[in-house]
Amino acid sequence: MKHEVFISYQTESLDYVEKLCSFLEKNSIKCWYGKRDISYNHAAEIPMAIERAKVFLLIVDNNVAVQPRPDILNELHLACERVKDGQMSMIPICITNEEYKHSELRYHVGRMQKVFLTNEDFANGKRSLLGAIRNLLGCKVDELPSTAECRHSNEYFNFKDEQEKNRLHVQKDLLHNYDWDVYENALIGKERLAVLDVGCNEGYDIMDKFGDRPEVSYILGIDINEDAVDSAQTKYGAENVYFRVINVEDSEFSDNLSDIMEELQLESFDLINVSMLLLHLKEPNKLLKKLRKFLKKGGMLVVRDIDDSLTFVCPDTNDDFSHAIQICNRDDYAGYRHSGKEVYGMLIDAGFKEVRLVKKGLDSSGLTKNQKLDMFDIYFSFIYEDTRQLYNNNPENRIREDDFNWIKGHYEQLRERITCSNVLYQLGVVTYTAVR
Repeated sequence: MKHEVFISYQTESLDYVEKLCSFLEKNSIKCWYGKRDISYNHAAEIPMAIERAKVFLLIVDNNVAVQPRPDILNELHLACERVKDGQMSMIPICITNEEYKHSELRYHVGRMQKVFLTNEDFANGKRSLLGAIRNLLGCKVDELPSTAECRHSNEYFNFKDEQEKNRLHVQKDLLHNYDWDVYENALIGKERLAVLDVGCNEGYDIMDKFGDRPEVSYILGIDINEDAVDSAQTKYGAENVYFRVINVEDSEFSDNLSDIMEELQLESFDLINVSMLLLHLKEPNKLLKKLRKFLKKGGMLVVRDIDDSLTFVCPDTNDDFSHAIQICNRDDYAGYRHSGKEVYGMLIDAGFKEVRLVKKGLDSSGLTKNQKLDMFDIYFSFIYEDTRQLYNNNPENRIREDDFNWIKGHYEQLRERITCSNVLYQLGVVTYTAVR
């Protein structure tokens, strides 16, 4: 993997380095550090990694400030030679207030401007450090993809993309049992329920859940994609089953939904379902506040979303799966990949009560080989297709090129490894319930 930043540190600061590296790589700056990236030969690989980097980050903790180990001084010496030759830039990052006490450390970096960024200051200071590194790398704004730290609107479904349609059908089948009991419990003792499905796509998910349930009398599915809605209406439309086109991020959403409900003679809903939609919205909190008004008092809202902080594969040789997940976090089409953990707070702020995180993580334990492959495909197959399209749209962007080439070179190997009997794969799907 190509890298631009070399991180020099002592073992005591490993947790800090991992946090820093994760932040930088989510913002498309690729890093190298020993614990993760040395594969076999410490003495040969470190000089090579320094030679290939453009920026050298020296993490100065108490130990480095007072008595750095010989390997740190060796790395520092190699980097300073490149700095003198104009081939590299260096930033000492001080995570301690301890002054430089070691003579060789003072000689090499004593006159360099320090960046003070302790664990306590990290959240507030990380963006400033990111800007400084970007400037040193000469990054242009248009080279930097959207990151997992930012929500943005994304009309994510292309009806003509048969591969994506198939992926979503597989996802529906695989998730069928994941939170089935949540919907079952919502129907206990109920009758003549009116259900709203927000982001219904082609309707197969909501019809799978409620299409033949005697407790449900009305189903309305809404989606921004006209072709998907037409398909749903053609396949499932019937008396008291309707699908309509509506943009949930439109400022007139409430009025538009009210008009549809008036047309269908619906006053409110007993259950509102929002599945895998919030991650694709710029301001999902606004939608949740609006939806609450259409829910009957005592009615239930069910939200299914994604959070990649819960997604993992173990064992993960060479952190290949972790790298693929990082690429997903840079995917403009994949939505905000840490949306799930924010849903709880948004539901509280929107005025919902009895907010519960009822499901957290779908894992591969107990699945057959084919089910594991399906589980792999619903996450990793879209990354392959998205990186290909993003690269084709902007072939001059080096980050897009690197991401696509890496996924293309590793995809089949990753797919094979996921089926190994000792591998556990968890997909960060979360499900919440809330009551008006």
